[in-house]
Amino acid sequence: MNTSSSSLISPVGRPPGAVGVGAAIAAGGAMASPAIVTLCAHIMGTGATSEPFQLAPLLVSVLVAAGTQAAQDLYSEASHWRSQRRAVATHSLLKEFGALDGADPEVEQQLRDLLVHPDCRVVFDDWLRSVDEVRTIDVYRALAVLTQEYGKGRRPVDAFHRGTRSLLTQISTSEFTELTLMTEALSAAIADQADGAITLRLKLEDGVTLLYRQDHGPVQLGDTTSPPEPRDVAVRVQSFGIELFHLLKSTGIGLDASVGYWDSVGGPDVVVMDVSTLRRLAHIVV
Repeated sequence: MNTSSSSLISPVGRPPGAVGVGAAIAAGGAMASPAIVTLCAHIMGTGATSEPFQLAPLLVSVLVAAGTQAAQDLYSEASHWRSQRRAVATHSLLKEFGALDGADPEVEQQLRDLLVHPDCRVVFDDWLRSVDEVRTIDVYRALAVLTQEYGKGRRPVDAFHRGTRSLLTQISTSEFTELTLMTEALSAAIADQADGAITLRLKLEDGVTLLYRQDHGPVQLGDTTSPPEPRDVAVRVQSFGIELFHLLKSTGIGLDASVGYWDSVGGPDVVVMDVSTLRRLAHIVV
């Protein structure tokens, strides 16, 4: 299970343990490969074709002309905050690609692909955009795993990638903890279950219990087969709420219960998930 810090950016804009990417490269000296240097330059906005800071000089000149120290301080703080977040996220990305384990020609090519291969570049740009948009830095490892999965295989962005990236971008610290616990518990419980759909229903008791069962598909006229009995999976999260279910459904990772399924009733406390999607999600977030 992911054990990353649940802390957000500190008041001074520096995540715990964050170091500048440039400093990290310098510390490594000659050990930093050309692919890592190039990738980091693009991430931190120092690449020749990098877009993020192309408007920075113009913005600075406007702030100076305005003569507002508060505005200049705000821009400085925002730039520092952004740089520190990107430094932490870049470390997670390089770690997932295995780029911190020593020179490897295969890893070198994978990092180059992120900048030059059409499909990989889309995946990389989506990662970089998400790094700036996320509500909690706890998801950086999950974003890195998602990016590595698609970048390494040169896989084009698809519905699962879009939905998962959107989910990780919008999720809060507490919701991400709930998601991790939920997917971990359910994946273990359905390890021997065939692919299909499962219905998850919140049952509030002392803590929280997730009820789940396997769906058999739309009910056929005249079909009198009884659905399997629900099986309980306990998730020890006192604060678990329906907000996570809403996120799963709004991002397309989960669906509302379909009318016509045995004993399926939609609502904010119910979500339907594909078993294979649940397993892929667990691999990314746990």
